[in-house]
Amino acid sequence: MESEALNPAVTEGGFSMFGLLLEADLVVKLVLIVLFIASLWSWAVIIEKWFSAGRGVEHRCSLAHLCIHLPGVDRGAPRAGRR
Repeated sequence: MESEALNPAVTEGGFSMFGLLLEADLVVKLVLIVLFIASLWSWAVIIEKWFSAGRGVEHRCSLAHLCIHLPGVDRGAPRAGRR
């Protein structure tokens, strides 16, 4: 009796993920393809942001190092507060 209930769902593809994908309708396949492409795009954005943030930290550190060694930069701030 249980084999009769499972028989329509189990076809030549089986219960594997690939088998279920082969048995899916066209709409389901299209949705999965769109989701896969969106996932790749999201990971590309994440990786790009990760590397650009690393370059930004290096740039900010070099800019801070440059500003620390400029004459009069740290001396100008206390004078502005006394006015």
